[in-house]
Order: sequence, then C-alpha cells, then structure tokens
Amino acid sequence: MIAYRDTLNALAFAFTIFLIVYALQKGMDETELVVNVLYFTVLLLSQIENLREVISKS
Repeated sequence: MIAYRDTLNALAFAFTIFLIVYALQKGMDETELVVNVLYFTVLLLSQIENLREVISKS
C-alpha cells in the first residue's frame, strides 16, 4: 500500500523535474509561478506529515 508521505514525495519529485525542464525551455511566467506554489505546498505538507510521525513516536 502506498503511504500518504510517499505520494507527497513523488509529487514533489515530479514538480521538481517539471520545473527544471520547463525553465530550460521557456523561462519564468505565470505557469511556473503556479507550479512553484504547488511544489512548495506539497513540500510543506510532506514536512507536516514527517513532523506528525516524529511527534507520534515520542
């Protein structure tokens, strides 16, 4: 079974690859801004999930 954290990490990786490819092809515009916001939201959610795991273990 795929865990919530694994899904968030996979999404963050996919957004990272997309940003690299997109930046190499086009440069920055509204699309990259939206993807950056989504990317950092996913990173924030994954860090919150990691903190929950650490707090629940202690």
